[in-house]
Amino acid sequence: MPLLVAMLAVAWLPAAWSQAGDYPPAGDGQTLIVASFNIRAFSDRTRDDAELRDIAQLIIPFDLVAIQETRDTLILERLVRLLGAEFGQEYHFAASPKLKSGGGELYAWVWRATRLQALGEPLLLDDPA
Repeated sequence: MPLLVAMLAVAWLPAAWSQAGDYPPAGDGQTLIVASFNIRAFSDRTRDDAELRDIAQLIIPFDLVAIQETRDTLILERLVRLLGAEFGQEYHFAASPKLKSGGGELYAWVWRATRLQALGEPLLLDDPA
């Protein structure tokens, strides 16, 4: 099974913050808010602007988001543009190469640029286990 190694600092989201809207303020300087979403067949062809806006509203409270089942980087480009244009937040993204198995999906990371920066290119390592 492949393993995506992203060189970013992360912290766990406490269980008490699991309810929507019950997050500490983003960018409070003390807490890094992390999420992971599996967005089924997340691609430029499968998401219109309204649907992408709904996804962006889910992402905006978080400093770092891992997204599984991403199909292309065009959707990630649209997402970070939307987060900037409509929410005034600069986000960046990194994506793995397409996986050999799993229908050509890739793993993606989206992060708030004021809180994190990439230390290098993401690596996709083959895990022999």
